[in-house]
Amino acid sequence: MFVERLQKDNPKFVAAMVKLQQEGALLPDSYAVDMEQFRANAAAIVASAKEKGIKLYFMLKQIGRNPVLAQELMKLGYVESIQEAFKRLLSPKHGYYTPPRRHTPSEMLGIVRDLGAVSVLAHPYLNLTQQQLIDIYTGNVTNWNEVGGEDLEIIPYQRVATSGSQSLFMKLLMKDIVPMDAPMELRPAEMGMLIDELARYNNEGNALGYSVFYYASYMYQQPGLKMIAVDGVQPSDETIADGSYPLLNEYYLVIRADEPEDSPARQLRNWILTDEGRAAIIEAGYIPMPKE
Repeated sequence: MFVERLQKDNPKFVAAMVKLQQEGALLPDSYAVDMEQFRANAAAIVASAKEKGIKLYFMLKQIGRNPVLAQELMKLGYVESIQEAFKRLLSPKHGYYTPPRRHTPSEMLGIVRDLGAVSVLAHPYLNLTQQQLIDIYTGNVTNWNEVGGEDLEIIPYQRVATSGSQSLFMKLLMKDIVPMDAPMELRPAEMGMLIDELARYNNEGNALGYSVFYYASYMYQQPGLKMIAVDGVQPSDETIADGSYPLLNEYYLVIRADEPEDSPARQLRNWILTDEGRAAIIEAGYIPMPKE
């Protein structure tokens, strides 16, 4: 549908892309976008929306959530930040949010048995210990069959040293251990780029990476990703809240024991413990402790 329209509106663009693909310059699984037409279409939508008082958000899932196109839309006035739509519309505090349905392996086996079907464990290595993860990221383990998986090379992605997720990776897992140096193609600059690369890497399921749970689970989901359990515990809202998931970054609100009841510090502390305060914590991307 889109190609036919593009052939009609811009046949020279289509001919150029075909030539580049035949020459091997345009690799498989690539996106070719007519940027001039893209900007013109987006600008027309923005102008019409402003005239009618409509707030615009955008989704780029169909073209790999391309960061270049996202930045172009932001320049045209679609959103103030890429995460704005998620925070305003899709966070747990708002009506459009739908909690993900998660089942434990035991529950899934029960469902399969009840349906009279046969269950097959396709990826037995979806559980790694912290030591196995360290061994992978120091280069001591290089094949999934060394940790109970298939005979496939492990492709371990990292983030750039200045990123927040890389800092958490070092703080929570590696600590004083220096990871092996990853080539630049395995160091995506943006967190979303890392998730995209993991989801589509060679379609073989042998790539490995890390991200912040809230981001990967709610803000930037990819159907090709699978969460790996660490030390036998699958990451979830529940296991993070109860502390059973081992790779946690905790934040504390601390006030003096003799803080007056009417002081701003104690009032903030009391509000944080209310349902409204807990909702604000969730909306900000954190998981509050269970109610006592």
